[in-house]
Amino acid sequence: MANQTAGILWGLLGVISLSFSGILNRITAQRGFGVGLTIGVNSLAAAVAFGIIALLIYGPSHFCYLRIWWVLGVIGAYAITISLGSVFTLMMCYEKLGVITVSFWSSLTILVAIAAASILLAEPLQWQSIVGAVIILAAILAMQFSTKPNLRV
Repeated sequence: MANQTAGILWGLLGVISLSFSGILNRITAQRGFGVGLTIGVNSLAAAVAFGIIALLIYGPSHFCYLRIWWVLGVIGAYAITISLGSVFTLMMCYEKLGVITVSFWSSLTILVAIAAASILLAEPLQWQSIVGAVIILAAILAMQFSTKPNLRV
């Protein structure tokens, strides 16, 4: 039960962080800051937060067993491929489409996660997941075919 509570809290923190980063990214794009600068600041802040959380959970002794080239290689590869690539495309979406539209479309990640867990991890697909996926798809389609919201921030 403690692991489930911790997982829910981590998930909630991730959702809140992503929501605020979307709003802040839209504001910085409207103010004329370059996408590269915004991505760099976000990636640095995420790396610092990750480092602090890892130190609090595992302690400094955990990192003594790792080779520095391995740690920097993993962090560098992650930052370049996943973090910078996804944030760059997300920033371009925020700049062109707005936070509301991108937020709706990003909820498709839930459907991808459900499908991947079922197909790749053989997790059972429950009826609640299917109903939730249908609701998400209906909301996305309804938003897409409705009038466009005002994108002023």
